Amino acid sequence: MFKNYFTTAINNLLSNKLYSGINIVGLAFGLAATILIALYVLDETSYDKQWQNSGRIYRVNTLRNVTGDGFSTTASTAMPVLPALQRFFPQAIETGTRFMSLPSAITLGTQRFEETVMRADSGFPAMFDLETLAGNLTEAMSEPGKVALRADVALRYFGGGENIADVIGQVLSISSYGVSRDYQVAAVYRFPAGNTVLDLPMLTWLDE
Repeated sequence: MFKNYFTTAINNLLSNKLYSGINIVGLAFGLAATILIALYVLDETSYDKQWQNSGRIYRVNTLRNVTGDGFSTTASTAMPVLPALQRFFPQAIETGTRFMSLPSAITLGTQRFEETVMRADSGFPAMFDLETLAGNLTEAMSEPGKVALRADVALRYFGGGENIADVIGQVLSISSYGVSRDYQVAAVYRFPAGNTVLDLPMLTWLDE
């Protein structure tokens, strides 16, 4: 019976080639468009889902009304916003952290690198559960003169030794906007796989 159905379908397709071709091409384009849209939506909604508390982490944006240009949204706010929110909504906010991204020059002996250094509050480790490979991330995020490095950055700067713990205690110089300071490596972490809006090659304490 199935063979008869199949034969009949083939005969109908061959006897109406133009009509069949239009239907097949239309179906193919429709399926391709649906798959592409579905993949795009899945990708866009997958950002920062790798964090343990991703469902309770929110980013505060700034909505500006510029005369002549209308409203615009930016993914940044003034530094006093977090303490203000914590003061006015103490029951709703468990913890929070602020980021400040600084394009920096890293000096290590005679070598010089360009890197983005992310400064963050000491509340960062409680919100973003980075896997610490060596050292103490909490210490690195709460003491002046300390820095935490992502694993690939640590290996790039200090070589691919067998023990990543050998990086702890190493010193490098970070220069941002003309101000240079020596930092001691206090932690090495692994950044989890997955889409993210965060770029965290290096972390230092914001409240210096």
